Amino acid sequence: MDTQTLNQLIQRRNQLTQELERLRGRKEQAQRNLSELESECREKNIDPDKIEETLKELWARYQRRVPELEAKISRCADALAQYTKGTR
Repeated sequence: MDTQTLNQLIQRRNQLTQELERLRGRKEQAQRNLSELESECREKNIDPDKIEETLKELWARYQRRVPELEAKISRCADALAQYTKGTR
């Protein structure tokens, strides 16, 4: 193995070492972020391990309640229509 090849290998090893350190730093930051998010979930009485189930439940509630709200608003508009005819 000649000196040039050895130097290239050392340079590549150093690059990989730097990349590894950068990735470790990103992993540590991601773990801190995850921990913060899990704490926020717990503060809101949401089990972070059941977040998928919670989202499904919330979506189902949303889908049920939006049509109910639309119907109530429509009934209110109909009830007020007799008082607002010709005022616009």
